[in-house]
Amino acid sequence: MTTPDSTAPVTLTHKPKLHALLVGVGAYERVRPLRGPVGDARALMQYLQRLDDFDPHLLLLADQEASKPAVIAGFQTHLSQAQPADTVLFYFAGHGAQEAADPALWPTESDGKLECIVCHDAGTTSSWDFLLADKELRFLIGQVSATGAHVVTIFDCCHSGDNTRAAGLLGELLAGQDVRERRLTQSHPRRPYEGFFFHEVLPLSQLQQQGPSAALPIGPHIQMAACESDESAVEAGGEGIFTKNLLAVLEAAHGQVSYRDLHNRVRQYMRFGYEQRPRVYVPDQSDYVEQTGLLSQGFLNQPIDESTLSASVTYNAQEGWLLDVGAIHGVGQSDQTIYLHDGANHMTDPVRIGRIGADYTVLSLADDVKAVLSKAVVYRA
Repeated sequence: MTTPDSTAPVTLTHKPKLHALLVGVGAYERVRPLRGPVGDARALMQYLQRLDDFDPHLLLLADQEASKPAVIAGFQTHLSQAQPADTVLFYFAGHGAQEAADPALWPTESDGKLECIVCHDAGTTSSWDFLLADKELRFLIGQVSATGAHVVTIFDCCHSGDNTRAAGLLGELLAGQDVRERRLTQSHPRRPYEGFFFHEVLPLSQLQQQGPSAALPIGPHIQMAACESDESAVEAGGEGIFTKNLLAVLEAAHGQVSYRDLHNRVRQYMRFGYEQRPRVYVPDQSDYVEQTGLLSQGFLNQPIDESTLSASVTYNAQEGWLLDVGAIHGVGQSDQTIYLHDGANHMTDPVRIGRIGADYTVLSLADDVKAVLSKAVVYRA
């Protein structure tokens, strides 16, 4: 009879935890409602639940659940549980807004505005009861970043207040669909310092003595946003354009995509159809960025298999079939062979390179290949 050797080392493999706070607000009561945010948040949640690399800890706040105090508590009691080996994700879909900035408090705001996300607005008496300002988000992200976890924020809302071009353009492109801007065009009045939820933890005297940059340090994180600061984020047919394309890219890449490539591919899909350019941002901490190469890391800090170079192919109504890499990625007329893979039809076919753009390539496909492809599917190449 043999017994196990109790002195032998035992190796346990633990998956890193994914702490995600997903917020979707569409059923506003004091401001114009939206149709898509809750569905967008749930779609992202379903995607995260399918990831094999993580032990998921997901919290969804939808509509009335997503009050400003609830969102703050989600950061401080849920996301702050993360450990250094974990990943933290904050996602928000809903309205973006601006409010007047007090120049005595926030002298670096060149446009005199603070950017805000609009939490659920029922039962509030003042705008700052439901507007979570960028300075408040900065405070919360700083707390979570202090855990040492890999921190990602995604916003499908608009932070601009003076540009209305996108809604008109999309109204023409998406005739017959319900198209709505995810922003409030009215700028909200200046709040007193007591209107910032951190005013007791960070006294006004300390803010004035240290200055905003030192008193509210930027925690290391990656931010992905639905549009540039002078554009509008929109939804059509009850879906956020940005979230829909973001998930399409992630599904097509099977998670094998860096933040930089994810950003480029989502922008590519939206390039010719929408006047809305997603952006990716890393705080200006040169040493940190240089040491970690944040934008080259896999989405949610997932490992990337470098053995295979892959790209994505999607159909664009104006340009036809597009590859999401171009001249700046080294695409040439004769030095590469590109194969389009169609898993549904079990076929892999070579495709010809047509016009090469800076960061996209128009492909020339044989008629028999085009006949079996779906214009709604993202293909790998």
